[in-house]
Amino acid sequence: MTRSDPPEARMGGCTFYEEGVMPRQNVILVAFIISASLLNCRGPEGPVGPPGAPGESLTDPRIQPQVIFTFPPANTVGPYEYFSERYNQIQFRFNKIMDRASVHDAVYLTSPNTKAHIDTSSVSSLGDDLWFSYPVDSPHFFYNFRWRIGETYTLGISSTAKDVNGNTLSPAFSMTFNPEPFFRIVRVNPPPGVSDVSKFSLIWIYFNSAVDTSTFSKIHITPPMRGLWNYGYGYYYPDSSTIYFSGTPFNNNTTYTIQVDASARDVDGHTLQQGFTTSFTTVAFRVWRSFPTDRSRNVNAYNGINVSFTAPLDTGSVRAAFSISPALQGTLAIYSGSNYFDFIPLPQMQPEATYTLTINNSLRSTDGVALSSPYQFSFTIAPFVVARTWPSDGETNLSRQTIVTVNCSAYIDSSTINPSFALKDSNGVTVGGTIFDSGRSNEFSFLPGTQLAPKAWYTGTVSIGLKALGGGPLKSEYIFSFRTGN
Repeated sequence: MTRSDPPEARMGGCTFYEEGVMPRQNVILVAFIISASLLNCRGPEGPVGPPGAPGESLTDPRIQPQVIFTFPPANTVGPYEYFSERYNQIQFRFNKIMDRASVHDAVYLTSPNTKAHIDTSSVSSLGDDLWFSYPVDSPHFFYNFRWRIGETYTLGISSTAKDVNGNTLSPAFSMTFNPEPFFRIVRVNPPPGVSDVSKFSLIWIYFNSAVDTSTFSKIHITPPMRGLWNYGYGYYYPDSSTIYFSGTPFNNNTTYTIQVDASARDVDGHTLQQGFTTSFTTVAFRVWRSFPTDRSRNVNAYNGINVSFTAPLDTGSVRAAFSISPALQGTLAIYSGSNYFDFIPLPQMQPEATYTLTINNSLRSTDGVALSSPYQFSFTIAPFVVARTWPSDGETNLSRQTIVTVNCSAYIDSSTINPSFALKDSNGVTVGGTIFDSGRSNEFSFLPGTQLAPKAWYTGTVSIGLKALGGGPLKSEYIFSFRTGN
């Protein structure tokens, strides 16, 4: 288990990534996803109305182009949901299908105190009536864009924009919006109120403006933790609008509260409008996952068993807490400071057997916390069968020097291979050759003693005399054929 970065955000069935850390190509891809999601957010269909009046067409030359929708809404003050904290995507829609080149050149963004402008390479459309673009304030290929606190921006589309009929946008379009009127915390991770948080998680706080180290002293974690606040990740330098706390792991089954004082300020001196408080609860000490999973079937006989927990283990308590039925020889691999252990069967588990593994509540974490109750899971081993062959059944045009390989679902008792395998030509004559195997393996190979005949069919047979290592015979005979080339 490793420390986790902030999770991806989800909206409308799509997955979106963290703010301000995506290259432009990825940002543009996300734009299509968001816009498509918006277009698909439709309610129930009403009855079909009468045909529209003449001229109600996106390509009717008699209709003059107009901007009929924008996001952010025209002449408004934010903050806007899912805007600056996620995507910064500006959208605008026309009542006509527009000429692409003219729109690219006509869109602009300005503000009195910033260098923000539209990245013309990101001006794109869906259907040539719905358009979107992204602001930038840096020439770098990677950038972290933030709206300035209290700044009013102007989005404009000049009258050089024209529709597919050649009609120009007249009058030109202009609107203002103020996306971030005040300094605020945009979001936190772990999210407020969640439980079952991994003890190895990090605390992240996302502001809508860059902060400096003076903010760190305005943040309080209860119960206290040892550690440091750090600036988040960015291109090319750390992004100080995002900070995270790294330190000792959380305690299990504990509620943590993060408080940010109202006196916290950004680098321009803006303070929060009010204090901020959020809480989350960490997971109790328990089994996190197991492999094989509970009730799984057709598990490979030679697989190992892995059980991981929500906290590092007291290694001295593992052996006494572990049992498996039916009894199975093997090695219990325990690692200092780890939150998991492995059991390696020797030589392997038995085909078609069902095993039940129990971990009783004497198992403890390094903090001395015991499991609240025993944990048990079961799984069933796959039958001993031929899994695949090379060549595969029906394969043609093969080399006359072909080596035949048989792969099984469990380790093979090598003493049973020679009497159980035969390769015959189309006349039923057995091909002589040599068997190769590595001892403890789930496959063997057959090297013909002479070159195979050209354009001839050969049939391989693996009989039920083949046995699994330490176990029973092959579940059923396996036959396959192949044909050589010239």
